[in-house]
Amino acid sequence: MKAALIHQGGGGVEVVNNMSKPTPGPCDAIIKVKAAVVGDLDVLFARGLFPEIISKSNIPAGRVFSGVVESVGVKVREIVVGDDVCGVLPADGSCGGAFSEFVCAPRHCLVKRPSPSSGGDPLSWETSAVVAHVGVAALSALHFKLKVSPGDLMVVTDAASPV
Repeated sequence: MKAALIHQGGGGVEVVNNMSKPTPGPCDAIIKVKAAVVGDLDVLFARGLFPEIISKSNIPAGRVFSGVVESVGVKVREIVVGDDVCGVLPADGSCGGAFSEFVCAPRHCLVKRPSPSSGGDPLSWETSAVVAHVGVAALSALHFKLKVSPGDLMVVTDAASPV
């Protein structure tokens, strides 16, 4: 399969045509990628700004994606083959990259593809991937920075920003 790799130490991205298609572990799913987001980490990695991660070897490019579930591991119950999903992969490249034909993603990194609450057409693949990107950033801020817990009261005063 085709996949993009960020060169060791930064300095660019290369498309490789002969990567092996991933196989799922017991808690993973294989996703046929339909859209991927070029996020801030992708740009920073390609420029060599996280040497503790990219100094080890070439790492797969891309963290955020949307696509269709092709297969699941034996312990995955919440999603099934054929489900439309979106997700965010760990930044260390351990699960492969979203700039590829297929990605192996841990179940906890996936959500079902959002659809409009009005029951209309599903969001586009590209929009679904962006929703995953922004949603994870917002959830990370709430959980890790603000330490919001169940039962806490929040006031949202500005919901127009993407993050």
